[in-house]
Amino acid sequence: MTLRHLFYPRNVALVGSVAEGKVGFELLRQMLRGGYRDAYVVNPKAQGALDVPSYATIGAIPAPVDLVVISSPAATVAGILEECGQVGVKAAVIISSGFSEMGNKAGEAEIKAIAERHGIRIIGPNCAGIINTSHRLCPTMETLPPPGPVALISQSGALAGVVLGWAARDGLGISKFVSYGNRSDINEVDLLEYLANDEETHVVGLYIETVSDGRTFMAAAAKCAARKPVIVIKAGRGESGQRATLSHTGSLAGSDAVYDAALHQCGAIRVESAEEMFDLCRGFVGIPQGIRGRRIAIVTNSGGPSILAADRAEVVGLEVAEPGPAIRAKLASFLPSHATSW
Repeated sequence: MTLRHLFYPRNVALVGSVAEGKVGFELLRQMLRGGYRDAYVVNPKAQGALDVPSYATIGAIPAPVDLVVISSPAATVAGILEECGQVGVKAAVIISSGFSEMGNKAGEAEIKAIAERHGIRIIGPNCAGIINTSHRLCPTMETLPPPGPVALISQSGALAGVVLGWAARDGLGISKFVSYGNRSDINEVDLLEYLANDEETHVVGLYIETVSDGRTFMAAAAKCAARKPVIVIKAGRGESGQRATLSHTGSLAGSDAVYDAALHQCGAIRVESAEEMFDLCRGFVGIPQGIRGRRIAIVTNSGGPSILAADRAEVVGLEVAEPGPAIRAKLASFLPSHATSW
């Protein structure tokens, strides 16, 4: 399965109002800020902005369109996708909300059927967009991160936005970002399968509330985790969290114990918070590729933190290696006399 038209489009048509203050305007401004130039604007009035060419219909654009980003009202999305199919568009990112997360399951089923009929792969609806830093592609309103080797997949745009903000602040490089929202088509399985083979991605961070198919998810997660670290936040642990999941993306959460066992079996690393995910992504980026084994050394500027770190290392199955005579002598040759090694 290829998602090349999604991540590496030759051009992008942004469909929706680009009046200042509208979502479309902010998406367009962000794309230009990120350096993407092969863009068009489409809306019934052919209203343009920021010197980007504008047209009344997708068919009026004088070039084949690879990717359409839709920010218009939910009631217009089906018609837009129908037009996309007629002119050969292969991928769409639907920012628009107002579908299954609001109880409009029929509307979501309709756009899914149209996309399937025309062979259009879609992200969303009810999503925060995508980023591919190597292609300067960033149809999203989230903070633009620097380029790098970490991919971030999230069912929640807001949570991913927090992590992207930290990445920009601390210089953690991002390869791909996808907020997939209601996942009417492309879901976590598709994205894990793609990222497993993506040479620009060395670490994957994943936020999920539910999965579409447990067995296929496990297979995709295991395949990806065998090639690169996969760090997962699975939300909806308790009863109240599961109720919130239903209202957020229109999905039902499953048993947390089952998810816990499945993620462990796949080789993915489950974490509790966005902070922990971010720290682990940053840590894995700093580790040279090809390292194997569980023996580690801890270097700190104080005894207390070293003890806490050693205790935690044992809890998670790491072995704190005791330095031998040669290493102790080497350390003593440049460390102050009050420094210790154990």
